[in-house]
Amino acid sequence: MINNIVVSNVNITEDEYRYHGSFKISDSSKAITLDLSDLDDSGKLAEIKDTFQLKESPDEIRKYIIERVMEYAGLTSRDVQGKEYVEKDNMNKKEAYLNRA
Repeated sequence: MINNIVVSNVNITEDEYRYHGSFKISDSSKAITLDLSDLDDSGKLAEIKDTFQLKESPDEIRKYIIERVMEYAGLTSRDVQGKEYVEKDNMNKKEAYLNRA
């Protein structure tokens, strides 16, 4: 069952909104080290399915692992962060304009 899969050792880097990362998935007896790009490879997803004897579809497996990796890494939507940043930046500029000498 996919809920028995644990994600650990997550190392995520970001370069101009391109995420790269490695992590480990494991259950009580097996482990595989993966890269985020592996989750776009149908062969790798089939290997994960076979290794952990999962019944879920490759799409469900991919979604579950991505959710756990993002949760582990504490990543949030860059759209929300970007919007908040722009709003704060605009407010700071407005305040600076209104408070100019």
